[in-house]
Amino acid sequence: MTATLTWSRLTFTQLLGQLDQSQPDLLVLDTEADIPDGAIKQKVGNPTRVCGGHPAYIADWVTGEQREAATMYLDFLTTHCEGTPTQ
Repeated sequence: MTATLTWSRLTFTQLLGQLDQSQPDLLVLDTEADIPDGAIKQKVGNPTRVCGGHPAYIADWVTGEQREAATMYLDFLTTHCEGTPTQ
């Protein structure tokens, strides 16, 4: 699932608070500080840096073919997105 925030009437903070319900396959944020502390932070795990150093996450709720696809896209971003830090 790819989602943008442009259509939402909720604030960014409210949307992050609903990650358990929306369960995106891949989450790319501006900073790690955008993830609320607590259970959500544990579910998204450690970030992979992409596109200028932005943290990207594949949460533990993503499984099967969705996880495989999200991982493939994340791998693409880490190798083709300008400004991705070298590992």
